[in-house]
Amino acid sequence: MFKLYGIGHRFLQDEEKIRKQISESIDYFIATYGELNCISSLAQGADTIFIQEAIKKNCQITIVLPFQKEIFEEDFDKTSIKTLHSILAKHPHRVKSIISDSKEKEQAFLETGLELTKESDAILAVWDGLNGQGIGGTKDQIDYAIEIGKEIHWIKARRLDQTTIDSVNIDENISSDFTKEDKLAILNKKRYHRVWTTGIFFGLAAIFFMEINFGFVQKPSLHLLFTLCGFIALFIAFRMLTIKANQLKNKFVRHRRNAEMLRAEIWKKQIDFNEVPQAFKENKEKSAQIFLKNKKRELWMYLQDQIRYQERRRIKRFNNYISKVSNALLGLRIAFLLSFLLLTVFYFLDLFFTNDYPNLAYIQDISGFLWMAVPPIYASLEGVLHFNEWKKNLKSSLQLVKNYIDLQNQIANSKNLSELESVELQIFETFTFETKDWITEQQNKKIELKI
Repeated sequence: MFKLYGIGHRFLQDEEKIRKQISESIDYFIATYGELNCISSLAQGADTIFIQEAIKKNCQITIVLPFQKEIFEEDFDKTSIKTLHSILAKHPHRVKSIISDSKEKEQAFLETGLELTKESDAILAVWDGLNGQGIGGTKDQIDYAIEIGKEIHWIKARRLDQTTIDSVNIDENISSDFTKEDKLAILNKKRYHRVWTTGIFFGLAAIFFMEINFGFVQKPSLHLLFTLCGFIALFIAFRMLTIKANQLKNKFVRHRRNAEMLRAEIWKKQIDFNEVPQAFKENKEKSAQIFLKNKKRELWMYLQDQIRYQERRRIKRFNNYISKVSNALLGLRIAFLLSFLLLTVFYFLDLFFTNDYPNLAYIQDISGFLWMAVPPIYASLEGVLHFNEWKKNLKSSLQLVKNYIDLQNQIANSKNLSELESVELQIFETFTFETKDWITEQQNKKIELKI
């Protein structure tokens, strides 16, 4: 069973973000090595978060307290001490050392950390990359792990007391540009939806004006009014659906593509390990393997996160929408067929029988109404499917999931950084996978219009 030792700072900025990264990292180790034994000295902060997430995933738990529980509890606040008691009550633990006073604490932490590092197959370190503030901290254990050649996985973090005053750099500029492009993409998508919805509404209204005009209106003045209203509604529908919607779709696609390219740049910087702590630089030979293992984990985690997003959010949502509209279309087809059959029966009765059927007149009226109303409503729902592009988006999501799984397999088989960089480039290209199709489609439409 693979042994994973979790360590890190006690007081963290962005604790929920760190918790998510720890959880996803554990998923990676389970997927890579199978059953997992998660080891911790259960200090407040990252150590406790690591064990909490390991418990959720039914990992085997090993807890080694650096010294007796009564003194160990002194380093916990009221909330954290409740968590400590809850974990210790449900999971066995052992005590590494018996100390007599607080002066021996740091040495006990150091000895426990070195022992657990040696016993483990890999360590997962939540670390700011800086020197420690005392003996036995995260930095000392990482130094020892490098020295003895242990597999090290580093989650970048900041301690709660750290204040960062950086000048505006390229990362902030990229982030700002991404936010701007993302907002513009969302805005134009909303406008696009409003425009084609309005277009479908006026198209439906035009058909109803025409049907009412020819089916029920008798006065010439009303004939003229309904005809005029029908042509106006048809003109608005044509302008909305063929001109305005395409204009807004082009704007949306352009801003979405720009946003996704910027998001890809941000992502690449987040997983970049070129700017490494001094502790890694001092041992260049072992650093290569550290980067290889880290990059594998980071890339796998990103892909797994995207697979979950596609499966739980997009694929599930699109299937749900398509199913609802498809059921509605089926109901309309059945209603149209029934109206056709009923009208046929009434025409047959009128043709061969002279008796009136006043009690059934309302059925004939309803059938006639359905005969006229169902086709435009059916066409409108088809328009909803067309303009929402749920089927196309579903197809894209399914293809992305397939691509992500293939890339995860490539990651597992990668043996050096150059192979991982090839995978990283392929992942980078998936950021604009859908927008490339959209742009190609819009360009083809322009060519068709010119022809």
